[in-house]
Amino acid sequence: MSRLGVYGARVALIATLGLGAATPALAGRAPQTEPPASATAPSDQATTLSSVIVTARPPPKNRAERERAMDHFVRDHAGVTHIDRYVRWREPLCLAVLDAPPGFGPFMTARIARIATAVGLKIDPDPKCLANVEVVFSVYPQQLINRIHERHPLLVGYHYASAEKALLKDDHPVKAWYVTATVGEGMGDGVTLQSVAAGQAVIDTTWTYAQNPSGGLGSHIDDTLLSEFLNVMVIIDQAKVAGQPIGAVTDYVAMLALSQPAQGETCGVIPSILDLFTPNCHTDDPPKGLTYGDAGYLKGLYSADLRLSRGMAESQILETMRRSPGF
Repeated sequence: MSRLGVYGARVALIATLGLGAATPALAGRAPQTEPPASATAPSDQATTLSSVIVTARPPPKNRAERERAMDHFVRDHAGVTHIDRYVRWREPLCLAVLDAPPGFGPFMTARIARIATAVGLKIDPDPKCLANVEVVFSVYPQQLINRIHERHPLLVGYHYASAEKALLKDDHPVKAWYVTATVGEGMGDGVTLQSVAAGQAVIDTTWTYAQNPSGGLGSHIDDTLLSEFLNVMVIIDQAKVAGQPIGAVTDYVAMLALSQPAQGETCGVIPSILDLFTPNCHTDDPPKGLTYGDAGYLKGLYSADLRLSRGMAESQILETMRRSPGF
C-alpha cells in the first residue's frame, strides 16, 4: 500500500465496513436515560473540561504519594510511537459512529466533539467530511477486525509482526487501533496529502520504518519531529458493554480517540474512566465519566510541546495536571 493509502482505506472503511444495516440494539437496551439537550448539542468555544468531568474519589492527600500516583497515571495513559514521542491530533476531527443502537450515535458524536473542543481541537464543520475517528458497534467484533485487517491492513496501525496476533485479538469490550504519522520540520497545521507527498510527513507502517522526514539540528532536547494521529478506529463489542450507561461508554471512547492509553490489567490510585473495563479494578463506585485525572491529563497532553524528548514532554504534562482542578 502506498504512503497515501490510509486515505483510501478510510474511505473504504466507511463505505464497506459499516455493515450496511444497523446491528441489533445493545442487548436490547436503549440508552438508560434520554440525553439532555445540553449534552447532545455540540459545544462552543466557551466549553471547559471542568464542565464535562464527573466527581470521583480525590487523590492522596500526602504530596509524595500524590506525585507518585500522577507519574503512574501519565505512564499508564500515554502511548508512545516508534520514535518515542507522545501522540495527539492536530488536524480537525471528523467523527463517524457506525451501526450504533438507536439514540447512541448523535449523543456520542456530540459528546466526543464537546470534549475534543474543550482540549483545543477543531471539529470539521463539513457534514460530508472524511471520517478520521470511526466508532463501530458490532455483535461480531472479532470477525469485523479480521475483515478490516484483511482488506485494509494499514488501519490497524504501526506494529511489529510479533505483536500482530495480540493486536487483532478481540480481548476487550472497547478496543482502539491507531494510524500515526511522523511529521518533520516545516509542517503547518497538520498532516495533509501534500505534506505526505512532499516527504514532510510519513505514515508509520512496518514497511516505512526508518524513512522518517528530516528533522532539525541534532539535539537530545528537540529534533523537531512530531507524532500525530491520522486515524483512530474504535470497535465496541455490544455484548460486553451491555447495561453500561451511555455517558460512561462515550467518555471511555473519547479517551481512546483523543489519546493512546494502555488498556491495563489493574486500576491506579487516581481514578480514570479507563477503569470502567479494567478486569482487576474492584470498586463499589465505578467511574461514570471523565474524571479530574482524565481531564488534567488531556489538558496536559494537548498543551505540552511534544517535539521535546519524552521525559521533558511528560514533565510538562505533569505540571499541567498539578494545576488542574481536583489535584
